[in-house]
Amino acid sequence: MLFDKFRLNDLQMQALKTTLYAVCAGAFGLFARWMQLMLAFDDSDLPKSSAWNLLFPMVVVAAVIISIHFSRDAGRHHYVLPEGFTEAFAFTSPVVNAVRYAAGGLMIIGAVLLLLTCETEKHAVMMRILAGLGVLSGISYPLMLGMAQNKDSNPNLRCLCAALPIVMFSFWLILTYKMNDINSVEWDYGIEILADCVGIYSFFRMAGFAFDVPNTKRSMFWAMFAPFCFFVCLADDRLLGMQVMYVAAAVMMLLNNWIFVCNLKKDESSEAARTEPDDGFERL
Repeated sequence: MLFDKFRLNDLQMQALKTTLYAVCAGAFGLFARWMQLMLAFDDSDLPKSSAWNLLFPMVVVAAVIISIHFSRDAGRHHYVLPEGFTEAFAFTSPVVNAVRYAAGGLMIIGAVLLLLTCETEKHAVMMRILAGLGVLSGISYPLMLGMAQNKDSNPNLRCLCAALPIVMFSFWLILTYKMNDINSVEWDYGIEILADCVGIYSFFRMAGFAFDVPNTKRSMFWAMFAPFCFFVCLADDRLLGMQVMYVAAAVMMLLNNWIFVCNLKKDESSEAARTEPDDGFERL
């Protein structure tokens, strides 16, 4: 039947579950940050006493706990993520193939929008450089996932592709500091600083597979937590192109999370893995 190809197996259902949790956490974080900006700042953009200054950090902590929970669930049920680059990022679904190009294309669109709208900005030169890095990152991401489907891919090229998003977020962090060097209100730009740092580290963990030095548990955690941070940033005011770039980065990490969960394997080195039935994540 036509719909048979859209049926999900146990690991795909778990991937869908974790991805939806990440999206919902990001949406709730975005709402909490928006409420903080609306109710916890006065007309002069200075922070004032508000419950949202406490509630928003609580939402961030809750997102961390949720991400830790799901990243550790696989180990508790004797599943592990393969450490090999091609095994960890392998996929056969045409939907995943389409999303990887969509994520890269969205990053390029955001970079182009930034390039077209930054002419009158104080740090226009640095924004143009960021836009250029965004275009390179948008090209490199689907290319890197494509190389994961070929065991004979060029290791130097895949390392370069994996490193470009790290360079982009590192430069973005510098730009954020430059744009707020005279801003004494840390609440006003601190979330963007956090998102840039998370972007650096999450793509660094993803690059670990390309450089053959992976950390599977931490990679799964950051693939869930990073989209939350990127979505939260959308509540702040910035150029549209930068907003689109954050959305693209979130989609990239959500796709990484999906691929990682779908590629989990039974831990054959565990005695429990040999005695328990291979029944996926039905007990979660």
